[in-house]
Amino acid sequence: MNIYYDGHCQICQRFAAFIRKVDFAKQIHLISFRSLDHYPQTMEAEIHVYTNNKCYTGFNAIIAITKKLPLFWIFLPILTVLKWLRLGDLVYTKVAQARNHLFKATCTDNCFIKTD
Repeated sequence: MNIYYDGHCQICQRFAAFIRKVDFAKQIHLISFRSLDHYPQTMEAEIHVYTNNKCYTGFNAIIAITKKLPLFWIFLPILTVLKWLRLGDLVYTKVAQARNHLFKATCTDNCFIKTD
């Protein structure tokens, strides 16, 4: 599984560091999309996960990551219900928009997150 995150974003860097710590089987590769010569612009707006020849973004990417890490399997029923109720993407978007306030972190000048 490849997870593409924003290497210029402090919040994304913290998320990547956390995933590295809990990936005991070392089955996840974290890649800053900023290190790529060419990347889709959509990577600046939401997390991207590539696994089993499929691409997952946003809330679906979070579900894919959760399925890969046994430590988080306990959250799968909640995530599945949110997806079934079509609330998962809404929750993901709201958290993404408020993450600077929720996590009390700031981004570098190159971060796409708006703090207004």
